[in-house]
Amino acid sequence: MKVSVIIPYDRNRGWLEEAIESVERQTYRGEIEIIESQGKCFVGHNINEGFKDAEGDLVRFLCDDDMLTPTSIEDTVNYFSKNKSIDFAHSNAYGINSTGQILNESIPPKTPKTADELARRNTVHGGTVIYRRECFERCKWDPDLWTGEEYEYNMRLLSEGFNLGYFDKFTYMYRRHPNQKSARTPRNTARRKRAIDIIKRKYRNE
Repeated sequence: MKVSVIIPYDRNRGWLEEAIESVERQTYRGEIEIIESQGKCFVGHNINEGFKDAEGDLVRFLCDDDMLTPTSIEDTVNYFSKNKSIDFAHSNAYGINSTGQILNESIPPKTPKTADELARRNTVHGGTVIYRRECFERCKWDPDLWTGEEYEYNMRLLSEGFNLGYFDKFTYMYRRHPNQKSARTPRNTARRKRAIDIIKRKYRNE
């Protein structure tokens, strides 16, 4: 399988080279392509633009301030090779600090089967998700969202009948730092919560 890794960003916040190097260090011996999609638009727009150049059977995004674990793509390809009915899948993540030190582990307690279930409790770490290219071909990312982009996209895929799977591997390293979009300041947290509540209401069965 060929794997496309799209790195969407508007400016280099200081970790772009580390993100790229984490893809170049993969243990997977198949073909991997790295697509840097830079633009001043929202993440969804940049991912859609990046997909125009993607040739992979599997496609994932990697934030410019995060990293993949060394066996991330190998573990992912092994999972999809054995699970033909799965359209997209999530896994485990490490939380890291600005210098790359591991702070915590994120292991999902369950895998949602419907958009409503995901909207009621988000148990999917968005950075770990990888997609068969058919997902991107049939559903584009919302180019107008400033936050919760991958959350909305995953709920939309579930609402369209795509199957979500899970494999028990650590595939992603999510960096916490003061300049990230989801920095946990009181004002930013409240603003993000309002925006995400709007997204969730679209997919909840009331």
